[in-house]
Amino acid sequence: MIKNNQPNKKNSPEYGINGINSISDLEIEIMKIIWKKEKTTVREIHEELLMKETREKTNGFTPYTTVMSILSALTDKGILKRDKSAKTYLYSANVGQKELTKNIISTVSDRLLDRSSRELVSNFLSKLDKLSNEDMQNFLEKL
Repeated sequence: MIKNNQPNKKNSPEYGINGINSISDLEIEIMKIIWKKEKTTVREIHEELLMKETREKTNGFTPYTTVMSILSALTDKGILKRDKSAKTYLYSANVGQKELTKNIISTVSDRLLDRSSRELVSNFLSKLDKLSNEDMQNFLEKL
């Protein structure tokens, strides 16, 4: 389990149910953008979200301040790194996609599944590094 380096009473030192109370759809979208870009600013993330929301013709748009808040919260939890050396903050992932997925699934399975199911999930997670993102997505959809 990954440990959070930030001392904060509100946050558990682990990801998953305790650490981030799972992960919201918007947090997932933001993390996907960061994993793709590697280093990015709040403005770049916000613009990419707006373009996606415009293409999909969703009702309403994500406010800039919401993106800032989510980035700050993910940084506090140790999921993101924030580089303060430039005029605008640069955000990058502190945790890879597979690592975050593995930790969330592990935490959820420990809490919700019986012993035999946990062993099955544990076996799957031990092989996670060898799976493609598509295989991982298929597994998550079936789970």
